[in-house]
Amino acid sequence: MATNDALIQPLSSRTRRSNKFLYLWVEVRASLLRVEETALTLATVAPRYDVADSAGNGMWSLLELLHSCLAGVRAAAAECQADREKLLFKADDVYQRLWDYGVVMTDRLDRWALGQG
Repeated sequence: MATNDALIQPLSSRTRRSNKFLYLWVEVRASLLRVEETALTLATVAPRYDVADSAGNGMWSLLELLHSCLAGVRAAAAECQADREKLLFKADDVYQRLWDYGVVMTDRLDRWALGQG
C-alpha cells in the first residue's frame, strides 16, 4: 500500500481535469484491500478441498490469477512512478493495463463470491 500512497500523494495536488490517474489509484487502493481480504480467505479455505485425486475446485487457480494480476499492477505502478514526468510516458497504455487488471480481479472475485467459480 505504501507504493499506492506514494503515487496518490503527488497526484492529489494537481487539477482534477489534468489527472486521470488520481481516481484510478484511489480505486486501485480500495480494490487491493478487497483482493487481500479475499485472497487470505481463499488461502485458508483452499487446503480443505485440496485432495490429490480430485479434479480441483478452482480456488488455487483463482489465487494464481490474483497473484499474476497483482504482479501486473505492481509493474504498472512502478512504471507510472518512474516515468510519469517524462515526455514520452505512455499514460494511456499504463492506465488501460491497470484498468484491465482491475476488471479481471473484480470480475473473478465477484464470480467466486457468488459461487460460480
